[in-house]
Amino acid sequence: MKWHKTIILIGSLVVGCVPPPATPTQIGRENVPTLLSPLVLTATVVSSTVTPISTAPTSENSNSSNCFEVLDKAPEDKLGTGVVVLENRKYDSIGRGLPGFFLLNMQTRKINDLDKSNEGFGKAVVSPDGTMLSVEYVKFEREGDNVKTLKDELLIITADGTILQELQWEQGWVGDAVWLDDQRVIINVAGLDPEESRAVKPSTLLVLNPFTGERKILKPDLPGIYNGYPLPYWGEPWGHSLSVYNRPLSRVVYLGGGGYTYVLWDVEKKRELLRFVSWFSGNDERPSWSPDGSKFVVSAYFGNMDLWPQPADGLYLIDTEGNVSKLLSTNRDVYFYDHFWSPSGKYIALLVDKSDSVEIRKRLWLLDIQTSQVVDTCIEYRSLSGDDMPIWSPDETQILLYDSTQAGSKVILVDLVERITYQIAEDMEPKGWLKSP
Repeated sequence: MKWHKTIILIGSLVVGCVPPPATPTQIGRENVPTLLSPLVLTATVVSSTVTPISTAPTSENSNSSNCFEVLDKAPEDKLGTGVVVLENRKYDSIGRGLPGFFLLNMQTRKINDLDKSNEGFGKAVVSPDGTMLSVEYVKFEREGDNVKTLKDELLIITADGTILQELQWEQGWVGDAVWLDDQRVIINVAGLDPEESRAVKPSTLLVLNPFTGERKILKPDLPGIYNGYPLPYWGEPWGHSLSVYNRPLSRVVYLGGGGYTYVLWDVEKKRELLRFVSWFSGNDERPSWSPDGSKFVVSAYFGNMDLWPQPADGLYLIDTEGNVSKLLSTNRDVYFYDHFWSPSGKYIALLVDKSDSVEIRKRLWLLDIQTSQVVDTCIEYRSLSGDDMPIWSPDETQILLYDSTQAGSKVILVDLVERITYQIAEDMEPKGWLKSP
């Protein structure tokens, strides 16, 4: 976990503090240091490769008029709506992260800093209804080079910084608490088993209701689940579990068949519904369930198996009964890093891999599930780790991207209505987007 501090917002932002409510508990400090300077967005903008059409496109299509306009600073009147969660990405002289965990009100442009000296926050995750954050919180003290942990908790926080719930962070919890629905979170608990923690076998998941304490264990004892070493990593909270559950926990998609097939499994009836080929053996692109849990998307190969191995021939939509439909046709030139549903499930943000031998680069496409239209925004951004994700606004009109290099980082806002993009912060990372309190 890294501890953070200052913030830089772009454009004429009026920065102040959100007044703390009288109850319940709230953490934070009153004064936030401010540096205001207009900067130019450095994310690469290139010509379009996809034309928005009503049928599945391929990378051969081209229409540069679809590109979003890049502004050199944020608009004077309005950034957007809701509250954005930001974390500092500045470091001290010996490489330690500086404190800074911020709630930015996009309408008032006021900042609430929840982080103080000798405190730190893990990854914040927004609940599906957009009203709460789940985040690991640590309070510690330093004695020379030694660090002693005083508190390690799971906090549930609202958009104004109010703490709704505090729970002890337990031994064996190795991942972030990611919301399954508006009442339950999923936590990877591979730390309870030495073999799981070393990714020797698929890891166990915990479903926890932080408000009632109700728990459910999801064991990876699925038929034929892949167990080769090292196991692919499917991100938080799934980790090395190689299994992705829908919200009702009635279906799970897992990696099986020697590491090159996906299996859709009926949890209640304990039967296989569908088996199909993943992009390649050890694929790290996990299937992504829609918000209502009725369907999922994944890149896959449904072509001639005699020609295997082949790259994915398309992006597919599969429902809970195993019915398959093709959303996009792809080829060797188009590889999706990942896909991210909008809050309502009407749209998907697609990250196209544009990386080279020097750096990881991603390009943003937008897919309308109802019309099958896809728009290439022409916006590319850099990624140090490859696992950062686009952040949807609660009203689905904007997206935040995190452009990061060894030289620094930037927060980029993409306005889907105005078809413009601009930078709103530097040396910061976006972590979530809440509805206004």
